Amino acid sequence: MPKQELLSTLKNIKDDIAMANVEEAIKALLHFVRNDYPHTDYEQEIILLSQQFHTILKQERTRTINSANFVEQKNRITKALLDIIQVLQENITPLVTQTSLSQQTESLPNPPQASSNESKPKLKVDDLVAFVHPPKPKIVLKASNIVKTYGRFSNFKLSVEELELKLGTITALVGENAVGKTTLLRILAGELAQTKGCLEYPLFQNNKRLNWRKIKQQIAYIPQHLPAWQGNLYQNLCYAAVTHGIKPKEAEEEVNYIVHRLGLVEHLAKSWRELSGGYKLRYALAKALVWHPTLLLIDEPLAHLDIRAQLVVLNDLKEIATSGRYPIAILLSSQHIHEVEYIADNVLFMQNGQLNKTPKDAVIEYHHFELNCSLSKQELKKRLENSPIPCHKVQYTGMSYILTTANTISTLQLQQWFIEQDISLSFFRDISQSVKTKFYEKK
Repeated sequence: MPKQELLSTLKNIKDDIAMANVEEAIKALLHFVRNDYPHTDYEQEIILLSQQFHTILKQERTRTINSANFVEQKNRITKALLDIIQVLQENITPLVTQTSLSQQTESLPNPPQASSNESKPKLKVDDLVAFVHPPKPKIVLKASNIVKTYGRFSNFKLSVEELELKLGTITALVGENAVGKTTLLRILAGELAQTKGCLEYPLFQNNKRLNWRKIKQQIAYIPQHLPAWQGNLYQNLCYAAVTHGIKPKEAEEEVNYIVHRLGLVEHLAKSWRELSGGYKLRYALAKALVWHPTLLLIDEPLAHLDIRAQLVVLNDLKEIATSGRYPIAILLSSQHIHEVEYIADNVLFMQNGQLNKTPKDAVIEYHHFELNCSLSKQELKKRLENSPIPCHKVQYTGMSYILTTANTISTLQLQQWFIEQDISLSFFRDISQSVKTKFYEKK
């Protein structure tokens, strides 16, 4: 990550603290020192502060701490966070430069209030180069001519000509229900065999013959309907890490990191039954991420989340995918089109078992606008027919209108026409580059 982006990230974290978004600031700073400015001592310091913060939050809810003491403790924690940020800011400028990396060999400074007097490990210049100038994305998965049929038991046919997933990228898979999204995810995860076609996992296979035992150690698959966990949540997370080759002591460190990184620490004492649907998904995500998979496949991750939780999870996935230390390839299916388009590098549209790519830089033949107003469909069509706006189609979805116009019509022109006609709009959105248009092409 370039120096300017590092400093900008720290400024955003300081802004969160200033706006009293302490929990979000802790998560962001923890991610920063793990992935963008790696140093174990900072990580442990922040986890300790996170534990202290959640402790006083619980005490406030249970009224076991008075207001004055709560404010005092909170201020102490935020000051410690700001002290860490200040040290990072002061040392990033001389440490991270794009012109003289080979000359920068100084060790990172000790974190504030560090208890150990031992010398801190140095950040190697080679590691720093990887963060400032990350390599081109590597191909994690290649699928070609994948076909899945069920013989005489079903008329359904899945057909995927080509699919490529790269490290550090997010690919969104959208489409109506029962078009094959889950089937495709299960095939890629090795849970369902394709009828024919070729699957390749270049980063963790040495030949064309797939060693699924080895491959599945690198793939995390989170289905839409999550299986129940039995027993202690913390122990489940540790077990997931250990069974994927992480040593027991390191597993505890990884679990502590991911629990605090995803904001789950307050729910560790609960059983699986006590978790809401949203937190069950977030714990399943923690269980998948704690052992650093190379490929993450998620089926409808936003289905059980409220709007705020959706944004939190999507932003977490974006940061996790592009991690400088543990980048992964993510493929997720979702019906929340606009939300996933915001974070996705690529969007795939599936219809009747067929997979279609929708590149963001594709040539736009028509412009599509989604809006809502007080006019009926007939009234709106009549107004547009007598206007200078060349409108090819007016569709009503039951909740909004989709207007298809010539690609020469801009957002500003159409909005101006509505103003001149004194037609009030409750909302307006240009969806010309959104995969949402695919749902209305033949309607």
